[in-house]
Amino acid sequence: MHLFDPNGSGGTQALGALAGTRVRGFGNLVNYDAGKVMILGGSDRTQNPPTTTDVFLADLNGPRCRS
Repeated sequence: MHLFDPNGSGGTQALGALAGTRVRGFGNLVNYDAGKVMILGGSDRTQNPPTTTDVFLADLNGPRCRS
């Protein structure tokens, strides 16, 4: 996951990955509080991945994620 700053030259900050071995793609991400996002659905980036109903809550202000 990355944090993009739209101001100035548009800096980018790497925030790390979701917990475990998942690489979430093709889902939705909702910002619900300062530095907190909910990642919904999508699929892992593998050959013909099945979609998932997983939901992840990520606190970008801290080092942990929970599902």
